[in-house]
Amino acid sequence: MRRIITGHNNEGKSVIKIDGPPLRSVGEDVGGLFEIWNTDGNPIDSLDAIDRTDTEIILSPSPGGSKFRYFKINPTPEGVPRDVLEELAAQAFKRALVRSMKELTPLDTRQCIKQKPLITSFS
Repeated sequence: MRRIITGHNNEGKSVIKIDGPPLRSVGEDVGGLFEIWNTDGNPIDSLDAIDRTDTEIILSPSPGGSKFRYFKINPTPEGVPRDVLEELAAQAFKRALVRSMKELTPLDTRQCIKQKPLITSFS
């Protein structure tokens, strides 16, 4: 995958700042999640070439931030039982949730625990 991020030079002209593959990705063996662009809520200087995806992948963006991702899902291999797929998906979701909850304040964590699950099984 090729990722092109643009910005500006000192004369205000549009230039390519980043040209190459995403620095962070997970799950390439089954398709993958590729970090394309992140912001952390701080002002962006279009003159710099900082790759804001060079950080640990967590589920949600920082407060006031954003995430742009590309998801690729390979076709289901023939002969894989549905219960195996559901268990793998549940394990992956739990790992992502644990990583995200490490970023929350104690108040945020209590709010998340009170929430009912959004996904209980796949159809």
